[in-house]
Amino acid sequence: MRWAERALPHGTLGERVLAASALLNDLGGMTEVDEEGSHFVIRGHGCPLAAATAEYPEASNALESLLSEFVRQPVAKCCDRYDRQRCCFEVPSNKARRRARGT
Repeated sequence: MRWAERALPHGTLGERVLAASALLNDLGGMTEVDEEGSHFVIRGHGCPLAAATAEYPEASNALESLLSEFVRQPVAKCCDRYDRQRCCFEVPSNKARRRARGT
């Protein structure tokens, strides 16, 4: 299935994050998801945009925006650009977002 034809995922936040990881894998990444305290982390073993991000690191902003829309939750990039090009995206849990808003 082409990624552009993919429907937005439903389910829990964890299920949506797993679907986002699968989307990155379809784009050429090799990712896994970890739950770390109050957030999920999608970690890549490489970067599907490595050719672009080497010269233009802001290209990873496009993936950050895509994933935020896809999981319907703010996503923050935490990519490793120094050692070896690796994607990393953090997604706060709903619990962490409520704490940040003071509710």
